[in-house]
Amino acid sequence: MARSRHGQRRIGRGAKAKQEAEQKKLTEEKKVAFVNNKKKGEANRLKEKLREIAERRIEDMKKKIRD
Repeated sequence: MARSRHGQRRIGRGAKAKQEAEQKKLTEEKKVAFVNNKKKGEANRLKEKLREIAERRIEDMKKKIRD
């Protein structure tokens, strides 16, 4: 493999294009993961709200039974 002045390997055009494509895929996957995390957080907050509503209803029913 040919070396540049700084001792690094030279990359051919095809290999360089492949490397850039792989890097682009990695960054796209990271972006998708970020979006999924955001949606996941929203879903978790929604679940918590629904759980709180259910807990309040149960508490209200228990109070009615006691009275």
